[in-house]
Amino acid sequence: MSISIINILGVTGVCLVLDAVIMARLTGSYRAERTHYILSLLSAVVYIVAWFYGPTTFRTVWITVMFGLYTYDMAIIVRDWHTLKKSYRTFYTTHHVAVLFISAIWLATFENFTPAMAIGAVLWMTSDVWRWADQISRLGGRFTPPWVDRVVFWLERGQRIIAYLVGYYTAGLVPQFREEYILLASAFVMDGIDTWFQLQAASARKAAAALITQICKNAPVFQGLDNAELDKLAELMQNRSYQAGEIILREGEEGDKMFVVLEGAATALLADGTVLEKLSPGDIAGEMSLLSGRGRNATVQAETPIKIGVVTREKFLSLMAASPTLHDAVWRSHAARTFNLYLRDMPEWRQLDQAQRLAWIQRGELLPPIADGEQIPTNQELLFVITGAVEKDDERIKAPALLHTHKGELFQGAAAHSLVMLLPAMSTES
Repeated sequence: MSISIINILGVTGVCLVLDAVIMARLTGSYRAERTHYILSLLSAVVYIVAWFYGPTTFRTVWITVMFGLYTYDMAIIVRDWHTLKKSYRTFYTTHHVAVLFISAIWLATFENFTPAMAIGAVLWMTSDVWRWADQISRLGGRFTPPWVDRVVFWLERGQRIIAYLVGYYTAGLVPQFREEYILLASAFVMDGIDTWFQLQAASARKAAAALITQICKNAPVFQGLDNAELDKLAELMQNRSYQAGEIILREGEEGDKMFVVLEGAATALLADGTVLEKLSPGDIAGEMSLLSGRGRNATVQAETPIKIGVVTREKFLSLMAASPTLHDAVWRSHAARTFNLYLRDMPEWRQLDQAQRLAWIQRGELLPPIADGEQIPTNQELLFVITGAVEKDDERIKAPALLHTHKGELFQGAAAHSLVMLLPAMSTES
């Protein structure tokens, strides 16, 4: 295979076909970014295989695949400009323009391509696999501890240092051709660009985590958490930005994530335009459907440019399981929201305003999760079913529901991990 426009465009076409196949199989956010990293991993495999066929074959395959892959990358950046992460757009636009410019110099000047250049190039190019694998995992929603960033950074840097050393050793310690010096200088330039962006990204993540910790510390639902628990919560969250008017959560969608407002404002509203509440820094949204497993009961729209910290259902439930304080605080907050919305539409309690409804639920006793068939103690006047269902006299009552009861009355869980709260009678002072 020779280096030609036809071959390069052929690689681009293959990448676009694979892009369509992989994108169709991926779910969740950042599908385009994850697809790019998967294709990049495949290109690294191609480089390694090509190296075994000798320097000349490797050079031809390397330049052709790289040009084809980068042409594809620039095409998807244009295609998905508004949905790609800003940091992704900025880095890869800068990185690819620099590489394409350097590659043009290679094509114009490379007459010799030695074994030293081939081994150095394949080691240097495949050093990115550490970061690509980390990004595929991170953008797929999996929790990545902060120390992984540092390990990945030094694995990548370490392999590139090895590439320089092996290249020099294979060249007999002193490069003999100008092409070797050009390749070496190109690697230094790209290392400088990559390292600068990586350090900037690490600094931004650290600052964002500190901001999330501070805001969550002042949020009512997270008050009572110690600093270690707040830091853990911040580590789980990903920063996202929206422009005014953009939809953050949509009514009816699956509740697979919740978020904390970091900067800006948003509005929670129903399909008919009814405004439920205004969200400002420190407010939380999306936890009701995340915790209950039901579809979202409202749409959340950015009112101003807004920054939020997002955590997925899987990560958040894992954190709650490890922190009894967080578990109680979050479920109480969820119960208060559910109770407020439920009573608002009940004729029996229509005379209560929101402050009275919230004051009432705050007096309640939150019971541990009720197992299917487990009996529920009824030592209060009312029982509020937050999630799941309860059973009485063979009648199954699903959440949300507020039931009048009396001491000793027999209820039992009718769904695994149902949550209920016992409430006193409504006080005239509430």
